[in-house]
Amino acid sequence: MRQRGLRSSRSALGGFTLVEVLLSISLMTVALTGVNLLITNGLRSSVDRSDRTLALCVAQTSLETLLANSKHGFQQGRDYRCSHPYQDWTFRWESNPVGDADLVCVSVTVKRIDGGRPSRVSVHWSQWVSVEQVKSLATTAGKRRR
Repeated sequence: MRQRGLRSSRSALGGFTLVEVLLSISLMTVALTGVNLLITNGLRSSVDRSDRTLALCVAQTSLETLLANSKHGFQQGRDYRCSHPYQDWTFRWESNPVGDADLVCVSVTVKRIDGGRPSRVSVHWSQWVSVEQVKSLATTAGKRRR
């Protein structure tokens, strides 16, 4: 009778077996890995969206600067660093003639450079402008180059 009492008291103390502990640790690892991936992807997506928004602002500002000042000296097809406060961005402009004799499509491409963190953001912004504006841009760029 005494033996029966010892067995019941051992089972009353309870506890987890090694297999149960390893299984619970494995399940927690899988669950936490999934949560970690969700957080990481969400942060990356948020940073990419903010970079894209900033790139659009830089592209618009660069195109407005380009069109407002015909003596800027920026040549077509070359990369230029953006002015303060966009120091880690470059822009490039190109004009593309279309079928219309009065309008030309001016495009600005903006990319992030050595900004501390890698970025996959590159934005292309286009605007229709008059042929006279583009001609004045091309002639001033050529004069400045010499």
